[in-house]
Amino acid sequence: RISPEGTHIIVGQMRDVRQPLRLYDIQRRLWTSWIGIAGHAAFPVWAPDGQQVVFNWFRDGRAGVHLGRPDGSGNLRQLTSGARPRVPSDVSPDGRLLAFVEAFTPTRSDIWVVPLDGSAEARPVVRNPGDDVQPSFSPDGRWLAYVSDSTGMMEVFVEAFPGPGARVQVSSGGGVGAIWDRNSQKLYYIGRTAAESTLMEVPMQADSVLRAGTPRAITPFPYLVSGPARSHDAAADGQRFVVTTYDPPPGKAVAELQVIVNWR
Repeated sequence: RISPEGTHIIVGQMRDVRQPLRLYDIQRRLWTSWIGIAGHAAFPVWAPDGQQVVFNWFRDGRAGVHLGRPDGSGNLRQLTSGARPRVPSDVSPDGRLLAFVEAFTPTRSDIWVVPLDGSAEARPVVRNPGDDVQPSFSPDGRWLAYVSDSTGMMEVFVEAFPGPGARVQVSSGGGVGAIWDRNSQKLYYIGRTAAESTLMEVPMQADSVLRAGTPRAITPFPYLVSGPARSHDAAADGQRFVVTTYDPPPGKAVAELQVIVNWR
């Protein structure tokens, strides 16, 4: 994920238990590790202040969600703990709530929120039959986008937060990985077919009710997008897009690097 000010990228490395969380300084082109974090830690998400990060850390047979500073200063604080995997996905724009996905529930995967200040217990906010994953708050804090297969295939939905209100289907023919534009007036997602994936754009209009416009294809998107949390991110200025690529086959070098610019 890209930091709110656009200066750093934090990544989780599931294959490296010695340095599972790493920070990249974009201007200096320098990698550093989060000192003191080892083992199975993943799914880091920035808080809006750009100083704190929420992440999942599996220790002692339990999956805990933690909050701390990547520079190692201050105390690490645990927000939730449980036997089921809990995947941080997004922090509300006011910095108060974390949206996360709890897996292996009776309905498969559900979306929960928990206050970052520890003032209340976690509570479910989206619980449909099937998988509800990849929650994303709109920048104005009024809407929650997410992905659900409750209709039989993965599609992008939006509903009022914290509700009440009917959910609106945004994608058509399959969609994952929703990201809002800075004004909460457009939603971007990855349209998926058996043959390819495409970055899509949808205008969003919110008066007394939410209305989604017609999806428009922007560019092919041959990158990794599956999982309970999205594996791509966009800078707030709309000029950079960070993606997770598939590993090349053994003995085969990466022949091409694609950078998506001015994609908004």
